[in-house]
Amino acid sequence: MGTGLKTRLATITQLTDNVWAPNEIGESIPKLPWGIIFQGETTYNESFSNAIIVNFRILIVFGKAHQKSAINQLLDYTERTGNDSVYTAISGDSTLGGAADFTQTISNSGAGTITWGNQAYLSTEFIVQAQEA
Repeated sequence: MGTGLKTRLATITQLTDNVWAPNEIGESIPKLPWGIIFQGETTYNESFSNAIIVNFRILIVFGKAHQKSAINQLLDYTERTGNDSVYTAISGDSTLGGAADFTQTISNSGAGTITWGNQAYLSTEFIVQAQEA
C-alpha cells in the first residue's frame, strides 16, 4: 500500500521524483520539496475479519523554515483541491492501484518544522488510512 501511496503522491508535479515509500527511504535528499511515507499504526482483524487498517504518516518538507516561498507552497499542498493537493492526489485512486479496498486522508498537522543536517525545514504531515482485506 505504501508503494501505491507513492504513486498517487507522484502525480503532484514537484514530488514526481521526490517521494519515498516506507521500504525505499534514501540516504540523501536531492531537492525540495520531498516526501517520505512512514507506516504507522496497524490494526489487524478489523471487525472480526481478516482486514487490516494501516495509518500511514506522510511527511512533506518544503524549504528552509524562514523562506516565505515555503509557507506559500505548504498551503497549496494542504488544500482539498488543486494540482498540488495531497488530498486530491490520494482521492484520485482510493484503491491505490488495487492494493487497498479504500483509502482516505484523515488529517493534516498544519505547518511544522523538521531538523535535517542541523537545518530547520518547514514541513507538514498527513495521516492517511488504508484498508486491505
